[in-house]
Amino acid sequence: MPAVMREDRDKALYVAIGQRVKLIREGLAIMQSELAEEIGTSRSHVSNIERGFFAVQTHTLYRIAVALGCPLSDLLPEEEDYARYSKEVRPARGDERGTKKGAAAHLGR
Repeated sequence: MPAVMREDRDKALYVAIGQRVKLIREGLAIMQSELAEEIGTSRSHVSNIERGFFAVQTHTLYRIAVALGCPLSDLLPEEEDYARYSKEVRPARGDERGTKKGAAAHLGR
């Protein structure tokens, strides 16, 4: 898979995780500043996580889950959520790189 496509799909994952964090946080009526204080970071860092601006380190994601009182898995997107955020990076018609069919062809199957 080309590096640019891989980076776009990674970005889609970060956006999906951020949306999950925001959804749960808002559902609990917790402000970004409160979450930030609980996990030992700044409000702007929480905002950047929620907007998918960068990869969330594993220990930060764990701290967020503990602070929100939810399992870590609740912060990870379901497959259909991830697909929604990554649809713009799907290969063009006829381009099978990054697909199961393309992977099978690459492996000679």
